[in-house]
Amino acid sequence: MGVPRAPQGVHGEADDSVDPVRVIRKRRPRRSRGWSLETAAREFVWLWDSRHGTSFQEIANREGVTPSRVKFGVARAKSHERSSRSAGQTPVPRLSPLFPVGPYTPASPCGHHRPIRAGSSLCCMVCHVSGLDGHPAFARDPKTDPTPEPAPPESLLDALPAKETRKQKRKRLQADKGGVK
Repeated sequence: MGVPRAPQGVHGEADDSVDPVRVIRKRRPRRSRGWSLETAAREFVWLWDSRHGTSFQEIANREGVTPSRVKFGVARAKSHERSSRSAGQTPVPRLSPLFPVGPYTPASPCGHHRPIRAGSSLCCMVCHVSGLDGHPAFARDPKTDPTPEPAPPESLLDALPAKETRKQKRKRLQADKGGVK
């Protein structure tokens, strides 16, 4: 790269009315290189798609961007994924839900008839047991666990009226009227 040339006029002659230094410095302002949440989400979807067999060209056609933009986004999502893993966090494994056959209600029987074997990615949606219950990513951390709700004070419990049955209420109301049966 040498000395910048002076701007040329219409017919190739040097245009002395324009300062060459000002022309070089005058550029379109660059957009922020920040990674918005929307862009990050889109690029992570592209990463997921590419890992599941969708080509860059197919993703680009669907999204209305160029394949090189998709490649760049996938690479950026991969690097962000690696940097978040290296931050000392244990990656959380993905669990596959196991629903019972038939209606899914609180009274439904479990979809598994035997214990789920260790290491399996299945998670029963009725009893919430999985094959990865001992995984360190699922271990409870007392620092982040919510504090238990405090028990109500004794004086508050005494102030509440006891639940009475209809029979007890009728008996009390009859006694208040003066006639006990």
